[in-house]
Amino acid sequence: MDDNTLNQHSKNLAEWADMCRKFNQPMIIPAWNNNIESFITSCQEFLKHLKKETETLLEESSKILSPFQDPFCIDLSSNRWFAGHREEGYSDWLEWIIEQLKEPRLIFKLLDIPDDEIMLKECEGIKPDVEREEWVEKGHEGQEGRLDITIRYPSKLLIHVEVKTVSAEESDLDKNQGYIESVENKYRGEKEKRHRLLVTESQKTSYDYEFEGKKIEVLALKWADICIKLRNMVSEKQVKEPLAASLILSFAGAVEQNLLELPNIHAGNFDSRTFDYIKKFLKGGCNYGKK
Repeated sequence: MDDNTLNQHSKNLAEWADMCRKFNQPMIIPAWNNNIESFITSCQEFLKHLKKETETLLEESSKILSPFQDPFCIDLSSNRWFAGHREEGYSDWLEWIIEQLKEPRLIFKLLDIPDDEIMLKECEGIKPDVEREEWVEKGHEGQEGRLDITIRYPSKLLIHVEVKTVSAEESDLDKNQGYIESVENKYRGEKEKRHRLLVTESQKTSYDYEFEGKKIEVLALKWADICIKLRNMVSEKQVKEPLAASLILSFAGAVEQNLLELPNIHAGNFDSRTFDYIKKFLKGGCNYGKK
């Protein structure tokens, strides 16, 4: 497609976008006539062009991720293990990945733990205790609860992660107060405690709770940022074992195509979100999630 043709299709789409913006205002309904046909043609041609551009980006991304392919090159949305947005499946995989990372600096980077050289030095060489579904005294009011993931460097640091497969606004956060009280009380001996809430989207950067009159911050993490960090760790060869690296990259792809609903290159519903996401990865950025 030459530049003049592409520009004409872009102009057609822009005109339709302008008309749609006026629909909430009093206006004369335009005579569609051939406009609909030109609109459909422009959409089809523009998507063809976008797909071709995305294929070019995937080639570049696959080179960076070599010897592996970019996960968008295959369909990971049909894998039954991740179907239905089961929190347990994603939590199990994330726990395993944290165990494979081994080095504190990589775990800290993944979970946005402050880059404190003193804490890094104290945790260096210690194999963390990584647990799933640890029972605690409080969850919902009057009930016990289970913590999704805890990472413990004995006497040094406790990281508590609650995993959600939807946005923070769609999640049941009522039990977090009980979780916070349980963790803060049970692990009084740890030098530091950090709490994280992993979601697809969040209108807030953090959520505040109280324990014994002290404010406890729960930092919101987005799955998109986690995936791009995992991609970067694989591309930068920070994960030494090739098999572990390939599985970590596949997990990132499964999250991207399932939880974030970003279509792979073969999907019939392919759109611009995947193009934008890959471009963000190639530029080394984060903070890109589901629209």
